[in-house]
Amino acid sequence: EDIIGSEDNIKNIHLSNLKKYFTSKYTLENLTVFIVGKVDPEEMHAYLESRKLVLEKRKEVKRSEYINKEEYGQIVKANENLLLSNLPSATSIGIKFLPRMELFERYGDTVFSVYELLPLLLKNCLIEKCGLNDNFKVEVKEGGEDSYLYIYLPFVDDDKMLNEIRSTLGNLAKCIKRKQLKKIQKLYFSEHIKDFASPERYFNGLIHAYENHIAYPAMVERVYSLPYKILRAFLKDMQNWMYSVVTINKKEGNE
Repeated sequence: EDIIGSEDNIKNIHLSNLKKYFTSKYTLENLTVFIVGKVDPEEMHAYLESRKLVLEKRKEVKRSEYINKEEYGQIVKANENLLLSNLPSATSIGIKFLPRMELFERYGDTVFSVYELLPLLLKNCLIEKCGLNDNFKVEVKEGGEDSYLYIYLPFVDDDKMLNEIRSTLGNLAKCIKRKQLKKIQKLYFSEHIKDFASPERYFNGLIHAYENHIAYPAMVERVYSLPYKILRAFLKDMQNWMYSVVTINKKEGNE
């Protein structure tokens, strides 16, 4: 059955419903504010209280300054080989991104559009350049300030294959062309636009997009219109980041 209404009308309806949901659920009674950075707690509390945004009088608590000293440009181990009986043989490659704030300052919220497309683009690139089948995973994971990309290969191969993958990761900006981006953008859009017709898939999309404070329809549209120069700049940064390789070999006699 044909969808009734224009694309703009459908988009406005979804955004209107999303706004109604947030204004009804996200009230002062069920919100907690987390403030991170060089902020004076007394001044901030006074400001919030003057705007009638503090519902309960706080209790005096001890506080201490916390500075995150994590070194994002370093890795614990570049290569690790594990012999395990409870996991199948596999190879995993992980790339830890720069801190979220630093990436946001460089790219704005377009960085989240890059996160959406990167697994598809990189997987296609590895299939083309390294001769891999499509039975492997490429995903971007986010959590607080940390984001990372991992490649999971359900097998243990020789050094030649790993060297080809390393070479590809070191030349991502050359590997992924403008034409490939357009192709993947169209594929992404055609897959995700179907979610708008399914309440369950649409709801899951809302949850996924909201972790970066973006409405799901807006995220799909932004991914579709992501400029190539933004992607290329990100890839040039990413190909210089450190990564780790973990190889798991299954113990014999425990098949």
